[in-house]
Amino acid sequence: MTHPRICVIGLGRFGSSLAGELARRGCRVTVIDRDSKAVETLADLVDKAVIADVTARGALETLHLRDFDSVCVATGRELLPFLAVANAIGSDRLSRIHCRAGDGPQRFMLERLGIEHVMEVEKQAASHVADELCAVGKP
Repeated sequence: MTHPRICVIGLGRFGSSLAGELARRGCRVTVIDRDSKAVETLADLVDKAVIADVTARGALETLHLRDFDSVCVATGRELLPFLAVANAIGSDRLSRIHCRAGDGPQRFMLERLGIEHVMEVEKQAASHVADELCAVGKP
């Protein structure tokens, strides 16, 4: 069985946790962030760790994002990284991009750009915890 090649851009709390979980599940993970400490923290766990600002001209071309099975953009509330990644991957491959939206307006903008997989992590986590809490005491 071949494991998917996944690129995680943005290594805040969510991106770091996601990259670590993907690596533990056997995925071939590349991480990218402009913060060298965040990248160094995951370097031994993932296949490739890159210090780069994805909004810098030419930064994404050398990373060959089109070769990944999926790209997860977890850079927070800034819209520019999402635009840069979408441009680098190409409109024919937007279905491979998963983006973390910080709020409803950002979700709206990402969906308008054609991003199909938009995550509002806090809402999804709250829903999961609510399901567990409501199930307490049920057979």
